[in-house]
Amino acid sequence: MGTNKRVKRILVDIGVLDHAEHSRQRVYPQEANVELRLTAPAAVNTFSAWTALIPVGVVHIPYHITGLVPENVEAADTFFIELATSATPTSDEYIGQLRLRMGDPAIYLATMAPLLVKMGEIEKDYGVWGRIKAASAGGFWIDFSFILTVWLQVSTHITLEEFPW
Repeated sequence: MGTNKRVKRILVDIGVLDHAEHSRQRVYPQEANVELRLTAPAAVNTFSAWTALIPVGVVHIPYHITGLVPENVEAADTFFIELATSATPTSDEYIGQLRLRMGDPAIYLATMAPLLVKMGEIEKDYGVWGRIKAASAGGFWIDFSFILTVWLQVSTHITLEEFPW
C-alpha cells in the first residue's frame, strides 16, 4: 500500500474516532417508567441465569454500552454483572463485566450518578443479555438503565488477547 493511501486511511480513522468521541448518547430503555432488572440468586457468589436486557432487533445501529445508571436497589451489597450478545455466550460474545458496591439504597439513590463503562462493540440489531451475582445471600435485585453510544469501525481493528491482558 502506498504512503498516500496509508495516510488517507489514518486520517479517516482519526475522523471516525473523533466522531465516536463526540457523538450523542442514547438512554435505554427509552420509556421513563421502565427499568432493566437483574436479580441475584439467593446463594452467595452464584451467577443468575442470563436475562434479556436489550431485545434483538431494537437498536438499529452498531453500538457500545458506555454507561450504567443504577436506578433502584433492594439492599446494600456488592454486585458482579456480566453482559453478552447471546443467552448462551461463547468467549467472543462477552462484551464486558462490571462490579459495583451499592451502599444504603436511600443514600445512594439520592446521590445517584451514572457509572461510566467501556464495553465491547455490539453489531446492529444484536441484543444484550446480562447475569448477576451478589456477595451476600438473599436474592437481591438491582434496577438500572444503559447509556448507549454509536460504534464506528476504524479500518484496522485491534483485538485484545484472551484475559489476562
